[in-house]
Amino acid sequence: PLHTGNTIIKAMVRSGLEHLYTEKVTNFVSNVYLYEQDCFGTLTIYRIIIVKNVVKTIDTFIYDKKLIEAFLKTMYEKESKKGK
Repeated sequence: PLHTGNTIIKAMVRSGLEHLYTEKVTNFVSNVYLYEQDCFGTLTIYRIIIVKNVVKTIDTFIYDKKLIEAFLKTMYEKESKKGK
């Protein structure tokens, strides 16, 4: 779903970022997560902390293809062990 609150979030979505989810922390605070993936397989996640509809912080988390592959391999191995 499109984020309908803050104008900064709307501008980020219009620039090509995708809305991942919104986490309501309190009645006044929420975390909005946006993401994008480039042609090299790099996944970038943005966590925007909003207080009373004002952006207070934008954190950026960057995951490259090797890291994502290692994570998925580890998760697959854990699930395989549970099935035995």
